[in-house]
Amino acid sequence: MSLRSDALTIVRTALQAVDARTLVNQAVRKEGQRLAVDGGDLDLSGFRRLFVTGAGKASVAMAAMLEEILGDSIDTGLVITDHGSAAPLRKVKVLEAGHPLPDKDGLDATRELRSLLWAANEEDLVFFLLSGGASSLLASFRNGISLEDARKTFGLLLHAGLNIAQMNIIRKAMSLAHGGRAALWASPATTVTLALSDVPADDIQTIGSGPTVPDDTTPSLLQDALRGHGLRARLPASVLASLDGLTDGDFLRPSNPCFDRGRYVVVGNNQKAVMAAQRAALKLGYDTAIWPAGLSGDCTEAANEFLRFARTARSHTRFCALAGGETTVRVEGNGRGGRNQHFVLTVVPAISEEEEILVLSAGTDGRDGMTDAAGAILDAEVLRSANDRKLNPAVYLKDCNSYGFFEQTGGLIRLGTTQTNVMDLALILFSGTHG
Repeated sequence: MSLRSDALTIVRTALQAVDARTLVNQAVRKEGQRLAVDGGDLDLSGFRRLFVTGAGKASVAMAAMLEEILGDSIDTGLVITDHGSAAPLRKVKVLEAGHPLPDKDGLDATRELRSLLWAANEEDLVFFLLSGGASSLLASFRNGISLEDARKTFGLLLHAGLNIAQMNIIRKAMSLAHGGRAALWASPATTVTLALSDVPADDIQTIGSGPTVPDDTTPSLLQDALRGHGLRARLPASVLASLDGLTDGDFLRPSNPCFDRGRYVVVGNNQKAVMAAQRAALKLGYDTAIWPAGLSGDCTEAANEFLRFARTARSHTRFCALAGGETTVRVEGNGRGGRNQHFVLTVVPAISEEEEILVLSAGTDGRDGMTDAAGAILDAEVLRSANDRKLNPAVYLKDCNSYGFFEQTGGLIRLGTTQTNVMDLALILFSGTHG
């Protein structure tokens, strides 16, 4: 088999391991009126009603599996997903909203979700299904912040080179839906959050901007985030005015009683995907190594470091280096692309057409930036195509136009809707022995 075929097999195997339906099925078990959730028991007979709610790009798949598990025990529900990802469910209503920029559909859907959660009381059980994308899909903003200014701010944050924790500190502070607000809406009901982690270290305050957990943001921490990357000079005046006026009392702390009856379970994460990818590579006959540093920080630096790691670690047999995580790109050009495509394009000048090597990076949600690709792949075929067309990768990198480069050379990866979202997966394959 070719390196490209092997690489795609490894990626697809990893995605199967973090399929949202599979992960929910592993975390929730029902026997009669007893419900086991990640080892803890709930007695369904003790609740008057059962709600299934949530938001995120994988929320529909998660809700579909809960419907299979819980059946007619579900009384009502509503999940919010991104445009194009809706599917009909039997008990749970599905609404679509804007991602990665919030839109009016998100405002309307969030208003409906809030009304539903407000109807819950101490006799009810509320599931909240959370996955990546919820930071924009749940759209409700502090007084004075218009939708137009919120969209501008979200766009600036996405292109400024912030990591996800920094970005979500600001997005939480702008929001009346995140930073524990959904738990406040549902209180005093019992809540169970099932989360698919798309953030480093599975930080529950950062996953989806933490709609059901306490928020440890402080005004000083918020101001540090705003001062970074030159944001203060570019953010709308309404957003700055709103955020500058926040005090400690504007953030929901663990002492708030709305968290007293809440349980939080991370059902899947990037590590599960990386480990599954390693098992798949071993099955295909590759020696393997996982990059301990992982994908983080500046995209260009990470790509070059990962390539150096792979070349140093490789054995004299077929070899696969693996890494998971999420890098950042400061977008300065006018092209199209995403961090995964940019990651792969970065190493093009360091690889020759004769080298038996393949580099791949892809988003597990099937989308890289605001494109229809999950990421990109670099192999001899792509290099030959680039050389035949006399394409200069430096020009495409400077314009942040990785999509344009790989679209012409046949290097784009399209995975379709993956029903999951656990950050990114990168791999480097070597065929044969050292030269």
